[in-house]
Amino acid sequence: MNVNLYANMMTVALLMAIGKLIKSSRFCKDIPNDLIPYILIVVGIAYQFILDGFSNIGNTIASGIISSSVAVGLHQSGKKLFINNTIEETTEDENENVG
Repeated sequence: MNVNLYANMMTVALLMAIGKLIKSSRFCKDIPNDLIPYILIVVGIAYQFILDGFSNIGNTIASGIISSSVAVGLHQSGKKLFINNTIEETTEDENENVG
């Protein structure tokens, strides 16, 4: 399946930046992490309407939802990759210090 047909990569990049801003900014510290994907869905749909207009509402909504899902998925996979690498490096460092 070609994700580029349904997900706008410019929207994905914007949503990843907005998600990072929400997560790390001081003025958004009261927003729980569980709500960030839902906020990104709403922003993604709104942004797709700005880009595409109201010519095909179904595709525009679907594109906003899929773009936000891709942004959240990329963030989660990157986070897991970073955590796994950190755990492996920590384990290797501990093993070197023991021997």
